[in-house]
Amino acid sequence: MLFFSKQFRLVREFPKQRINLMRHRFVGLMGVLIVVGVMASPLTAQVKTKAVAHDLEGKDNCLMCHTPGVMEPVPDTPKNHEGRRIEVCLWCHTKTG
Repeated sequence: MLFFSKQFRLVREFPKQRINLMRHRFVGLMGVLIVVGVMASPLTAQVKTKAVAHDLEGKDNCLMCHTPGVMEPVPDTPKNHEGRRIEVCLWCHTKTG
């Protein structure tokens, strides 16, 4: 009878241990996902670019007016845009911003 009692007790305790193990794994996985999400958020955040303040029709060469020193009232291209081709201007800068 002692043998049966011991087996029954082991069978009853095993699901508790398994549930606790599963709970710890789930909490650990959620913790890892939260940490990865927090660390990745600055990488996915994008800086909002300025909208184009003028009509784009017939104005294919942005640098014709936006090259530093060409036209005083027109904003110049920033230093970090040096070396970029004209084709890439409208990848970020659009009429809607």
